[in-house]
Amino acid sequence: MSRDELYAQLRRRMVERGEWDRLYSLLAQKLNESGWTDETRDRAQERIRGGEDIPVESVLEELRAGAGESVRAGVRAEVQKAIRVWMEAQVEG
Repeated sequence: MSRDELYAQLRRRMVERGEWDRLYSLLAQKLNESGWTDETRDRAQERIRGGEDIPVESVLEELRAGAGESVRAGVRAEVQKAIRVWMEAQVEG
């Protein structure tokens, strides 16, 4: 089984069992608590207020480019741990 096939199978299982939604909610909560959501929204608003006529797609692309790197290490580690725990339970079960 290829890596892509394994990823697709695990993702499908996560969606079917509701784990995808739980992890998504955990990530959203942690991003909000850390201030990441507000900071990202503020960056978008600043870019839009720049006086230029900027397409929304362009602003989204700029935000997307640095969004992953701006997630705090603690948030990233906590969500990765939750994913790892779920995956280990799947292997054991």
